[in-house]
Amino acid sequence: MRFGSLTAVLGSSLLALLVPTACGGSDGVASSKGDEAGTIVTEGGATDPDGAAMAVPDASVPDGAPQAPSCTGKQGLSGDRTVKLMVGGTERTFDLHVPAAYDATKRTPMVFVFHGYTMTSTQIATASHFAAAADKHGMITLFPQGIQNSFNAGDCCGIAQSDGVDEIAFANAMIASIDAQYCVDAKRVFSAGFSNGGFLSYRFACELSDKIAAIAPVAGGLRIDAAACKPKRPVPLLHIHGTNDLLVPYNGGGVGAVNPVSYSIDAFKTKNGCTAGAGTVVYTKDDVSCTKWSGCTDNADVELCTVTGGGHAWPGGDVLPYGGSTSQNLDSSETIAAFFDAHPMK
Repeated sequence: MRFGSLTAVLGSSLLALLVPTACGGSDGVASSKGDEAGTIVTEGGATDPDGAAMAVPDASVPDGAPQAPSCTGKQGLSGDRTVKLMVGGTERTFDLHVPAAYDATKRTPMVFVFHGYTMTSTQIATASHFAAAADKHGMITLFPQGIQNSFNAGDCCGIAQSDGVDEIAFANAMIASIDAQYCVDAKRVFSAGFSNGGFLSYRFACELSDKIAAIAPVAGGLRIDAAACKPKRPVPLLHIHGTNDLLVPYNGGGVGAVNPVSYSIDAFKTKNGCTAGAGTVVYTKDDVSCTKWSGCTDNADVELCTVTGGGHAWPGGDVLPYGGSTSQNLDSSETIAAFFDAHPMK
């Protein structure tokens, strides 16, 4: 599934991708994709592509819609479309991919895939090839669009951060809108993301653990103080990162003075009650090595896939214009989907 061809972004704003100095503004331009087959949603209500009324709870309700006792009447369409909904008086959008094999009688996993700063939902969908993995694993996938191509992940990024955009309300609204149309498994709602989207996935683990079963950040770390990150339950974590990432350095520092990858991993090993030690290597192929810490509370494993020499990239995906190499020795999207399959909410 391709929502559009990947276009080069950043240019002279390369170093502005994810650094605190750029968090006060955005070099990107908000996406304004057409909605020929989209869902048009107004505050508190919606219509589906055929014009039928759809019950969507007010996004201002923090916990969104409750899980329905059955999937009767949830006949959402398969395929791809752009969905619009109002969140706190602001129009938000996401690109929706529903596998052709979607079965309206079975509880189905749902995955968020968030783009990086200055990117668009279309670009991360195209570059990651996540829809192919979603089809294989039977997952409904949402590719949300940030405000002026940015998400508020805590101390980053862009206008979304400087304006204090409520991404928690956005996530709750998306969950509620899809649950109103589709047979969603509330114990298998997951968040993945690249760069700024990875930061946001970590924020969801800290603040939305009652909704998000597990997270998988790619080239993005914890941008909230570890002591202030207080998930209500252990959240399984798969983190993918290149050692030659110049924008979000593997060992920390850089222009954005980011935390090292070990900071994020250690924080969640502790929060999840994982067995101490060096972990177990579960996958290797040339420049890629994945280590897992198990023995965690409620099977909340922590796994780190390190790409030696890898840049600011989505391994296994298209080459992105952010510098460094893009390894093809790890299919990030398939690895993420398989990790999510193995880690439903307990």
